[in-house]
Amino acid sequence: MSPSVRPPALAASLFPASGTDAGGRDRLISALRERVPDAARDAVRQIERDLPVYVRAHDARCARTLAFSIEWAIGHFVDLLGDPDLPSAAVTEHFRRIGAAEARRGRSLEPLQAAFRIGAGVAIRRLTEGAELLDAPVTSATVVRMTQAMLGYLDQLASAAAEGHAGDGARQAGRLQARRRALLDKLIEPDPELAHIRLLAAECDWPVPRTAAAVALSGQPGERAPRPALPPDALVGLHRNEPCLIVPDPDGPGRRRALDTALAGRTAAIGPTMPVTRCALSLRLAHDALALVREGVISAPSPVTAADHIPATLIGQSPT
Repeated sequence: MSPSVRPPALAASLFPASGTDAGGRDRLISALRERVPDAARDAVRQIERDLPVYVRAHDARCARTLAFSIEWAIGHFVDLLGDPDLPSAAVTEHFRRIGAAEARRGRSLEPLQAAFRIGAGVAIRRLTEGAELLDAPVTSATVVRMTQAMLGYLDQLASAAAEGHAGDGARQAGRLQARRRALLDKLIEPDPELAHIRLLAAECDWPVPRTAAAVALSGQPGERAPRPALPPDALVGLHRNEPCLIVPDPDGPGRRRALDTALAGRTAAIGPTMPVTRCALSLRLAHDALALVREGVISAPSPVTAADHIPATLIGQSPT
């Protein structure tokens, strides 16, 4: 859980030590509390105007959550002005969960951070306007401290949201990796059903290609070899006893060059391009070619193209 919010600007008194009684302070805080609902509504309207992409991406329930969150954040800020030691764990946790929800939707933090900035600007403007209209002794220095406090406060709420986003994003990435591994395992089974492939592919947002090629890699499972910088649609099987890759549409423009670059410095063999349901055969031929590389029978630069050495893989000797 994120630490409670404690903006440094709130550690000192909001008012100068001299010339301010407790009654004046209490009147100001009470008046600011009355302005919180209006400030929150104005902030939501401004976000809707300035950030329509963010608002449209949410359903009605999320829109209500946005309004509730803004009002709670501004209201808690005003409460902290009156009592800097007020517990803030609940509001901090709320914004951590908002960040986690953004990660689950596959959204970056940029729209949420933009909404924070917009909301902060509106809140500062409305609260300082309210403070300046009161009979209580509010100096320009007081307004400056209030502004600094608001910015520090919202920065810490944004940090809580970022923490939640990162945590849930990592869990999402782990689940996606597990699904992609399951898909790879299915693809290299003998004669997998296309319907099953499509089902597993849908679970990890992998477009099913017409063709694919398997790549056999040197190394052992768990070996700390550098991870190849592969195209994002390549499936990585470094968890297997015999590490491998599945590369969709390997004959597409620039694909082979990108694969050669990614595998530079690593001993590997690329299997023939085949229909996506024949990845097992492509991988078997790639393994056969890789074995001949290890034995010194094939001396071509890595990554070796298995299709160029089919005779050698069939008879166990280099081509004449």
